[in-house]
Amino acid sequence: FNVNVIGGTLEDGFTQGRYIIKDIVTLTANAPIDGYKFLYWQDENKNIVSVDPVINVEVSRSFTYEAVFVPLQVVTLTESLETEVEYNTPAGAIDLPDYVTVSNKEGVNENVKVSWDTTTFDPELIGEQVIYGSLVDSDYILAESLFIKVNVSAYTFEYNESTNEYAISKY
Repeated sequence: FNVNVIGGTLEDGFTQGRYIIKDIVTLTANAPIDGYKFLYWQDENKNIVSVDPVINVEVSRSFTYEAVFVPLQVVTLTESLETEVEYNTPAGAIDLPDYVTVSNKEGVNENVKVSWDTTTFDPELIGEQVIYGSLVDSDYILAESLFIKVNVSAYTFEYNESTNEYAISKY
């Protein structure tokens, strides 16, 4: 039987092959190009057969499966992100948001999970630093970079409400 793959490959890296009945064939969707995501596999009749990018199929006839990809929706952040930490605060102790709010071109807002890359953060570097993030398992792509500004303070101030003054509480 002939097996054909569009938008992916068979286990040998080719897009077509000949198999006998009851052979198990592994199909792997190609990596999506920038701005797209894998959606599902469909057969020659446009029936959805799987939403997994890697599937095993038992051969019972000749067939063609196509990996279907869709464009990600371009969105923008609705706010700039900033936070402050004390000198020598470890990256894992920074209060980074788990979600950010994004807006599509119709102005509809949605909260989307985010992952932060704290590997470049230096807790001993005083001043402003930037931590970059990325949207997690999302149907969206950001029109701009996702980042949070982190201001590392050399001193910690406490506010005294009775005197209406600030005082250094920690160096």
